[in-house]
Amino acid sequence: LDLEIKRGELLIALGGGVIGDLTGFVASSIYRGNPYIQIPTSLLAQMDSSIGGKTGIDFYGRKNIIGAFKQPLKVIIDPNALETLPKVEFNNGMGELIKHGCIGNRKLLDMLLNSDVKITEEIIYESLCVKKNIVEIDPFDLKERMFLNFGHTFGHIVELDGHLRHGEAVANGMLMAIQMGIDLGLTNPSCYDTLKKILLKYDLPIKNYDYKEIIKNTVYDKKNIAGEVSFILISDFGAVFAKKISESELLNYECKN
Repeated sequence: LDLEIKRGELLIALGGGVIGDLTGFVASSIYRGNPYIQIPTSLLAQMDSSIGGKTGIDFYGRKNIIGAFKQPLKVIIDPNALETLPKVEFNNGMGELIKHGCIGNRKLLDMLLNSDVKITEEIIYESLCVKKNIVEIDPFDLKERMFLNFGHTFGHIVELDGHLRHGEAVANGMLMAIQMGIDLGLTNPSCYDTLKKILLKYDLPIKNYDYKEIIKNTVYDKKNIAGEVSFILISDFGAVFAKKISESELLNYECKN
């Protein structure tokens, strides 16, 4: 407003995920909607948050509690920008990139296991395809798009409390979700060791959290709809599903297990 932006004028989000979310949210709100373009420069933004049109702002101690759906006109990605990233920002993106391999692209997991640590344009493309395919089916996060939250229900809790970046928290959240699935008899136990091997290969900080110690806090997750939280689990790599658990069950989960 200080720069006297006019209705219909273009905004450009040049930066990482925070810049992309903030610009997208402003673009959705100013004059009830101005166009914007994403030019992501971090790994997390390039292979995840810059596409899909979902914006989120942390508020009131809760993750992504304010936001809007706003599709950019275009997303321009230059992988060379990744060479400027510090290690912590590389980790931030790797958690989400590995997540895409877990829920929908075994080829991507194999590429990560068998390649060196350098992230190539092909790897970014394979990761983006997972999100693209899901978002096109469910752009407004009503059903299938929730599968992209694998690792996030637990991850958001440790992100806010454990001083981890988003992708690092998601990495730990995925391990907790897999362990929960194993305990419920719903997940192939071999997934845990395979995923941990990949996470350690890319030097993600694994904290060995016990999901049972924090599961009560998931009642505040944005996926709590009408008193039920949808936990995103996998039966095996590439086979993702939602498991609904009521608030009352969650509040007594430790006693039951």
